[in-house]
Amino acid sequence: MYINLVFFEYLASVFSGLMGCVFLAVIAVKGSGRDWKCRYAFLFMAASLLYRFLYFLFYYREIVLGEMEFPLPYRVLDYIISCSVAFFWILLLEHLGDGEKKKTGAVPAAAALTITRTVASCVMAICFMDGYYYIGNQPVARALSVIGTGSMILMTILILDCCRKAARASSLSAVKIYIIFVSAALILAEIPQEGASYMLYFENLGASAWSLETFDPTGPLFLLINLATLLYIFQAFVSKSFANTENSRLYESQERKRPEDLLDLAAEYYKLTKREREVAGLVYEGLSNPDIVDKLCISRNTVKQHVQNIYGKLGVSTRIELIHLINSQK
Repeated sequence: MYINLVFFEYLASVFSGLMGCVFLAVIAVKGSGRDWKCRYAFLFMAASLLYRFLYFLFYYREIVLGEMEFPLPYRVLDYIISCSVAFFWILLLEHLGDGEKKKTGAVPAAAALTITRTVASCVMAICFMDGYYYIGNQPVARALSVIGTGSMILMTILILDCCRKAARASSLSAVKIYIIFVSAALILAEIPQEGASYMLYFENLGASAWSLETFDPTGPLFLLINLATLLYIFQAFVSKSFANTENSRLYESQERKRPEDLLDLAAEYYKLTKREREVAGLVYEGLSNPDIVDKLCISRNTVKQHVQNIYGKLGVSTRIELIHLINSQK
């Protein structure tokens, strides 16, 4: 029963991660994934997929092939991929909110933690670790445990901080739920992994955790993470792309549409506020930010914020892309 359950967890995690990567790759090829959200979502999903696939290979080697030890390349890949998942999530969190993206220092800090932990773990794996992740040199094992635990705590603090900021910056409740859920799931998945690593470093078990039939929550947690990311991908990219195609077909028979009508269609679909609709119309007409300031009698910072909010909701990054998107409503 335990063997079948673990097999299903890993297989489902791999399949869901693969589906997400395929969806994002297709979206990028079709041109709907020009914004950074799509690219970072792909990196996060790819890291999650590789992480679960590697553990599926571990499981297959032990249960099917009867090979209990894990060669050095497997252990090095394990550390590289597992340490990168949280980093790519922080990278995605920095771009999930609406409006202008501000540099917070979270990404460089996460990169420094990831590199430090990865390099230390790989050095330990190459120089001191056997095929069961056991480290015979106790001072070295303690040093690696301190690095791992310290990195986990600091990365958890970074994830919580980025989660709070991204949730506050997002105007969509579904995105807020996604941000909070995945952040919590990643933290919960990391804690038992660190505990299992500690046990393997200090106890010469001569066996894996699967042989001991200990409960590993990372399988179901990563399955839920991948399913949640699939829902986010569909809501943020796929449904929008389908809707744009449907709008194009719906208005194809009409030879001409007034710019005001096109702007109204875009404002309704992308849920622009009344002021954002007004600013988008002026941008569409070719007015610069200073011109909009004079036209609406508002501050430059207010205009800049409105423009960034419009870009975020429409999934564009330049005025030319905004104009093309508005015209595609025909």
